[in-house]
Amino acid sequence: MGYNHYTGAAGTNNVSSSLSNATHVVTVVAAWEGNKLQFQGLTLSSDATVLAPAILNKPLIEFIGDSITCGAKTPDEEIQAYPWLVGEQLDCNHTQIAYSGITLVDGYH
Repeated sequence: MGYNHYTGAAGTNNVSSSLSNATHVVTVVAAWEGNKLQFQGLTLSSDATVLAPAILNKPLIEFIGDSITCGAKTPDEEIQAYPWLVGEQLDCNHTQIAYSGITLVDGYH
């Protein structure tokens, strides 16, 4: 599956000119743990149709961790972190609960 990344996208972003006449999936991702998502909607062309998501038929994997789980030092952060890549390869729903420097034991640092 190919991806189009719109890093730092804000306001209205017209992506229709770069899309082929096929089925597409939109995924909105915060690139880093401190980013806020303010997704306000999606406008489709008049001949477009929306399909029901297949997410209910897939298992969920939850990844909990620190900066490695966040994808620290990777170019696209979260979507190049191992949890994202593993979840996509296994065709599962996946979530990352991760913060840089977090530990499971108090006083570790």
